[in-house]
Formats: sequence, C-alpha cells, structure tokens
Amino acid sequence: VISKYALSEFEFGSADRARVLFEELLNNYPKRVDLWHLYVDKEVKLGHVSQSRKLFDRMIASKSSTKNMKLVFKKYLEFEM
Repeated sequence: VISKYALSEFEFGSADRARVLFEELLNNYPKRVDLWHLYVDKEVKLGHVSQSRKLFDRMIASKSSTKNMKLVFKKYLEFEM
C-alpha cells in the first residue's frame, strides 16, 4: 500500500516526498528487491540520472541473490546505453 502511495507521489505529487517514502520502506525491508526495482524504475522513467545511478550502486552493494544481481546489472547496462 505504501509503495503504491509512493509511486503516486512520483506521478502527481512531490518526487522528494516519494523518495522519502521509498527510503523508509527500504530501511525497513532491505531485502525486498521488488521495492528496489520499483524505485529505480520510476527514477529512470522520470529521467533522474544521478539518483538512478546512486540507486543502482546501492543495489549492487547490497547482499542479494545471483539471479537478482543479474537482473540489476542488466537494467543498469540498459540504463547507461
């Protein structure tokens, strides 16, 4: 529910408020890769390059499964091309 609210904040409200909501979610649930992907996808879609790169770097630094890391690297590569 909160992630949907954060996404709607990106669309219709303030990007800063949406970032705060996502950061709180990720602090509470750092292993929820779906939240990481929602967050970075929205930043990329809105063209926030520096924030997207920071998120990708944080995703890479986090302890995650090989399958998820493959997806992260693939997204990061597509983003940079």
